[in-house]
Amino acid sequence: MDIQTYLHWLTTGTLAVTIGCIVLLMSLVLKGKLCSYNLNEQLTEKDNPAIGLTTAGYLVGCAIIFIAGSVGLSDQDSGWESIAIQWLYDLAYVLVGIMVLNLSRWLLDRVLIGQLDIKKALVEDQNVALGAVEGASLIASGCIIAGAIHGEGSWITALVFYALGQIAMMIFIVLYRWITKYDLLQELKDANAAAGTAFAMTIVALGIIILKATVDDFESWETNLQTYGWYIIFGLIMFTILRIVVDHLALPKSTLHHEIETDRSLNAAWIEGSMALSASGFIWFML
Repeated sequence: MDIQTYLHWLTTGTLAVTIGCIVLLMSLVLKGKLCSYNLNEQLTEKDNPAIGLTTAGYLVGCAIIFIAGSVGLSDQDSGWESIAIQWLYDLAYVLVGIMVLNLSRWLLDRVLIGQLDIKKALVEDQNVALGAVEGASLIASGCIIAGAIHGEGSWITALVFYALGQIAMMIFIVLYRWITKYDLLQELKDANAAAGTAFAMTIVALGIIILKATVDDFESWETNLQTYGWYIIFGLIMFTILRIVVDHLALPKSTLHHEIETDRSLNAAWIEGSMALSASGFIWFML
């Protein structure tokens, strides 16, 4: 790499990082405007860890969307005018994606934990279990949106694959509640941090699978839908089998459901979550 090419790469890369930080700050301001409580008060004066977890998940989700919408721009060899035009075009996708992420939070709250008083649990009770799950759902939604907007495609393809990703997430939630031997919603309501952590880490793992299923350029509806379907079906089956196997084999003298429901063991939750994240990594790099 000659010095001129290196300086071009360094300059455009630095610009990308700077814009990314600005986008995150704007996203945080937007969250503060949209939420029904004083975000700054909860994060600083109240030191509310539940709100901290949801906010952290939101910011990571926004970062994932920004990366998906802008990756590769710093490697362009074209002139600054062409790069600027491409930046504006891709930032439009990113900003719309972040708005959709806020919509996803509203949607998932009602589908995932709609039977609970979410605001009371997060703000008044400082329910860390629920905070972890909502933060994880925002990261997963960020992955879904990132896969939908990344690469060659159109607004129509982005909307379709976003919708398909949300459907896959909801199916997974139903499956997870079915294969766990405890009442997940009740455990979240009771602020069981172990149950919330295990579920949250697995949600992120599924988000990674959905990102893998949708991240490639759009070729045709038949090709991309087929690819999406295989990844999602394989991922859902694998997570179901993995959860059952790990429940019986990971802890020789106990079971995951006993450790999580009765003992509220974070160690068991981390084992379950790390197994799910590792499996999603295997799928990403090996399939």
